[in-house]
Amino acid sequence: MNRYLLLTVVAGGVIIMDQVSKYVVQHIMTLHNYKEVIPGLFNLTYIQNRGAAFGLFGGAANSFRLALLIGVSLF
Repeated sequence: MNRYLLLTVVAGGVIIMDQVSKYVVQHIMTLHNYKEVIPGLFNLTYIQNRGAAFGLFGGAANSFRLALLIGVSLF
């Protein structure tokens, strides 16, 4: 199998699993609630990040976010 095809299939699979897991969590959990998946080892907590990476600019106005996005894209 071509290595780029393999990379595309793996990346696509990861993206699909990410989106499906987000959809499931949004529909079965309430905000700020958690589910114990593996007792004592792994908890799944539902929170929302409205900002960029690590919540950066989470409280900023939408117009500021748009201007920042355009500026970074052009840079």
